Amino acid sequence: MNERASRGSSAGGPRLCAILFGREGSVALPGKNVQHILGRPSLHYPLMAARASQIVDDVYVSTDSREILNLARPFGVKEIHRPAHLATNDALLEDAVVHALRTIEQTAASRADWYLILLCNAVTVLPDCIRQAADMLRCDPTADSVTTGSKLNMFSPVRARRLDPATGLLVNYVPSEVLGRFVTISCDRDRSEDCYFCDNSFTLVRREALARIHENQGPFKWMGNRIRFIEQVPGGGDVDVAWQVPVVEWWLQQHGFTETKVPY
Repeated sequence: MNERASRGSSAGGPRLCAILFGREGSVALPGKNVQHILGRPSLHYPLMAARASQIVDDVYVSTDSREILNLARPFGVKEIHRPAHLATNDALLEDAVVHALRTIEQTAASRADWYLILLCNAVTVLPDCIRQAADMLRCDPTADSVTTGSKLNMFSPVRARRLDPATGLLVNYVPSEVLGRFVTISCDRDRSEDCYFCDNSFTLVRREALARIHENQGPFKWMGNRIRFIEQVPGGGDVDVAWQVPVVEWWLQQHGFTETKVPY
């Protein structure tokens, strides 16, 4: 066990539980939570990383899917059976998180201090980054969480547009008079302030932030309000549409993954 891992709960540090979320149904990409990515079910990537980090005490899976559970069981997971009303297309992840937290705290022998939020369809997660996130939470006791993402200036609000329902014309997503108060408006995507997007590879969050989840800022309320950030190579993200599959495969290959090799 490496030096970082030795600072886990077994050494008197914070107790950390991982929760992997995924449900049976998917409209945009059917079966996305068990989609094969470089020859492996997608949910194996977050589970492999959580176990390889060596700082996770318990791993739970919240799902309504028997297939997801069967694929996850070799990793020694504990099961949370998600009720039907939290497994619909309209259900919010934040509500599934609340259900999982309550279930764990009603059944676990001891309460976790930190929770690692993982998604079955988010494969771009590395054990080193999980350990880095833990170090960041230790160093900043005021932070609610640490999450991952990338700089994507090509998707900045400066460049975003929407269709005006009244005219059918393309207009600024954020009105120029509002946007101009905060950033430089330019056709050069790198002249405005850098724009970062969460890729939902994982979030390491304090238990206290999850306990008040409905008071936190949206849209990702499980991250809390004071969010630290680990920048990743662009190309990550939770896979929701077919074109993302080759993108995340490219990302994994850039980090040493092949169909027969895991680089840790």
